[in-house]
Amino acid sequence: MKQLFITAILCVFSLISAAQTSITCKSRETCWWNVDSEQFDICSDAVFDNSLFVMNENEDMLVHKTSDMTSTYYVTTSESEEDYITYEVVSDVGNEYTVIFDVQRMLVKFMGTDDEGDIYLTMYAIKSVF
Repeated sequence: MKQLFITAILCVFSLISAAQTSITCKSRETCWWNVDSEQFDICSDAVFDNSLFVMNENEDMLVHKTSDMTSTYYVTTSESEEDYITYEVVSDVGNEYTVIFDVQRMLVKFMGTDDEGDIYLTMYAIKSVF
């Protein structure tokens, strides 16, 4: 069943350039880069978090909506691999992020730096794609 769902998501992601794509998420977890282990292994507990990500038809703008906020991200570059699509984006307030749609693990990942320069990775568990 999981393989069928992954195949379906891969098909949907292949259509991103042909139509607007929406992704709902059910939870999020944030991990911080550990300079000693060189891994994202300092993690918060996963929390319930309804999120909606919408990529426009031209793949040049991504909108993230939650119950509390709406943020717009402008795509500067993109790269597609077999199991994921990576975007370099700039937010509507000027912050830079790497956004990864990880189809194999069913995650939307945002990687950025905080005000102190620490690197973090926020992972949203995908609920559905339409």
